[in-house]
Amino acid sequence: MKRPESHEIDTLGKTQLRAAFDSLGWTVNPVENDYGVDFEVEVFKNRQSTGLTFKVQLKSSKSTDYSSDAGYVSQSVERSSGLYMCRELRAPILLVHADVTAKRTFWMAPQMDQPAIQKLMRPDCGSVTFRNPTSNELPGSWEKLLETIAQVETLLSLRALSEQPIPDFLSSIRERADKDEISRDLKNRSHAIQVEQANNYFRQGSLEEARARLAQVLRDTDASVELRFWALLSAEFVEMRNAAQHRATEEQQARIRLLIASQLQAITKKGPRYLKFTAMLAVRAAELNLLTAVDWGLYLNWKLNQSEGDAFWRSQLAAVRARSTRRIVAKFGQCLRLVNIGVNSSTLMPMLGQALPRLVLAMAPFVQRLRDEGLSEAAEAYSSHALSICRLASMVAEATEDENALGAIAHRAALLARGSSCEFYLWALETAGKIKDAEERQRISSQIREHGENTDNAGRAEITIADEQRFYEGMAASLGIDLSNEQDSIARAVRIGIADWDPTRVLKNCRRLLVTLGSHGMVGEWLRLPTVGTKRLHCTLHRYGTEGVSLDGVYDFFKERHCKNCGDGQPHPADWSYSHAWQLAENERHKDFIKRTQHLDEEPTSEGDSGSIVD
Repeated sequence: MKRPESHEIDTLGKTQLRAAFDSLGWTVNPVENDYGVDFEVEVFKNRQSTGLTFKVQLKSSKSTDYSSDAGYVSQSVERSSGLYMCRELRAPILLVHADVTAKRTFWMAPQMDQPAIQKLMRPDCGSVTFRNPTSNELPGSWEKLLETIAQVETLLSLRALSEQPIPDFLSSIRERADKDEISRDLKNRSHAIQVEQANNYFRQGSLEEARARLAQVLRDTDASVELRFWALLSAEFVEMRNAAQHRATEEQQARIRLLIASQLQAITKKGPRYLKFTAMLAVRAAELNLLTAVDWGLYLNWKLNQSEGDAFWRSQLAAVRARSTRRIVAKFGQCLRLVNIGVNSSTLMPMLGQALPRLVLAMAPFVQRLRDEGLSEAAEAYSSHALSICRLASMVAEATEDENALGAIAHRAALLARGSSCEFYLWALETAGKIKDAEERQRISSQIREHGENTDNAGRAEITIADEQRFYEGMAASLGIDLSNEQDSIARAVRIGIADWDPTRVLKNCRRLLVTLGSHGMVGEWLRLPTVGTKRLHCTLHRYGTEGVSLDGVYDFFKERHCKNCGDGQPHPADWSYSHAWQLAENERHKDFIKRTQHLDEEPTSEGDSGSIVD
């Protein structure tokens, strides 16, 4: 019996595919009983799994259809198979074409081919033709392949969000909102003397006094659930103000909100249903806030190092970010379901004015990230959800005459603004104008205008070294490093590395000083922060040098031994400050000196390990 030619071509194509990936050290595993997927490829680096995988649909041919300029290969795919790859599959897949005659193998990412996807969505479409660029030839284009897989991961993680319908909350409650019934429970708030005193201390900036008064209420087991609930909300304001004063990272602030929301849930365990609901929504919003704060740190990591590091590292980070995005989308869905429950209950609805500003606050970092990354479709989808939530919160706050909630939602809406002409900015100002208390109305409106001015100028402002240090703080938090933990040696090393990212305090003392870098470990590698490790301080005039982990400690030793009796010191001008451009210029000016510096007078150093702060 003669073997069909198609079987022979398939076998040749599979062999060709395996050879391409085997040469990279990657594994190719056949996929059984999965419609539209032929193989799963796992990416290895130095024989170690990176955790990266992607699917492959293989098309093999003896008569490949090249374009007239040989720039691409045409590959026709049936509609059902194309829809599965592009719309149904939730994992990255590559369409690979094997030209078994020329022994050439090309790939493309069908999930990113928007014109083809739009054609597939038409009911009269029978098939679609994908174009495989011949520049995507394996194995030589493996770095581009990894970059593309990273982009597909991001696209897939956002798909669920973009496809989620925006609920019309207002139409569902506008006809049945009863102001007297809605405000019933809120009018019963306790204005206990201690809580009011605590709030007064807070407004005056006396955080410790406010904290002490609130602690008395929270410790009193005879106090009502309602009183302890509102006391804990006041305590949250105190703790968040304290965190801001101590420059806590976004993630640290999110963890404080989650802790207090969990305490709210514990307090209301045996309380009324409307408080239980509020606490539950507060917990979900705080969990979302923590996820978006971690996601922001991961994004900053990627943004600061998008052109550096190897392709494996960038792809692994992209996969981590994609998983982060999926968790955010899932958590946001949980929050929306709770909001819908509140909207459809006259008992629970009054509390939405209090709870929803938390949800908008949690959404803000993610919307900012999507916009900054150029993911406009997903950013618009999320922004539309946010504006719908803002309008709902405002309507409830107005109906309940809760001016605190009205001010909170106006302020939180401003966080989503992209400038003073943005819909969020204009809506926030309009909402703040409804606050009856003139002093509070002016305070909230001023904050909104200030934020609008800041966002207007954000696109024109350069990222400073201080900004980069804050970015690294957020990145460290996203890796689970608690920089406030004095007992954690890793946290201490990162704190030193972030501080040493700006060596102005040392270098300003003499123009002869030069800092270069030694080795850095795994944490420094993941943060892409080379100052997490050893630093070397040199005198380029006298050829002295000292090495250590902390630049401050190195300088103290160096100054005592070499600078104390030196008459050649030349301090920088008083207004001088360090910059990356200055460092690069110094690297170039002293490149011969850096190359020759292979040992220090205090400690030996290894040859070839004399990097500088900015390479």
